[in-house]
Amino acid sequence: MLAGLFGAALAGVAGFLAAAMGAATALFLIDSSLAGRRGRAELTDLIAGLRLLARELRSGAAPALAAAHAAGTAHGVAVTVLTGLATGAGSRESGHPGDAGAVAEIRVRLTAGWELASRHGLAITPMIDAVVLDAAERLTADSERAGQVAGPRVSGYVMAALPVLGLLLGAGMGADPLKVLAHSGIGAVLLVVGVTLTCAGLLWSARIVRR
Repeated sequence: MLAGLFGAALAGVAGFLAAAMGAATALFLIDSSLAGRRGRAELTDLIAGLRLLARELRSGAAPALAAAHAAGTAHGVAVTVLTGLATGAGSRESGHPGDAGAVAEIRVRLTAGWELASRHGLAITPMIDAVVLDAAERLTADSERAGQVAGPRVSGYVMAALPVLGLLLGAGMGADPLKVLAHSGIGAVLLVVGVTLTCAGLLWSARIVRR
């Protein structure tokens, strides 16, 4: 909203639309980047917590007690997962509203395996080890993918910044392109169209690198 008001002060309705689109696109891209980092951090915490649980089980602790002990030293999302296993609350829920996609899927599989093993007296530790292995493979693949797309993502940002550099270059040559964009009808149209295409390009490139 503040970006839109600032744009409106500079270039009227066209400035408002351009600034609002730019701010919305920037917020979306930032949120997507932070969501990826949160997902990897949650997987890391979950792997560490499940390894603590496996260690407690191998020491001979009862499953519920082992989960409670592991929850006491775990961090992040692992605390809620392990607490749910210890109290049996996990069997009554299919996920948690704050879970990332991978964490939510692993939580469901873990809860189902835990309940099944407890009901039929099966060994729980091998199931925990399998879940840990799956989560570790997911984390490795996601980290590698994030590293591989870092270059294309930066290239997209550079391409999006080129029109701004063009405006600065024009201003440096005395052409005053900002005055044309802010105080003429054709400039207002070009401003909105240019910002729309730039935002669309950023969103499209972000979609490509997420695949």
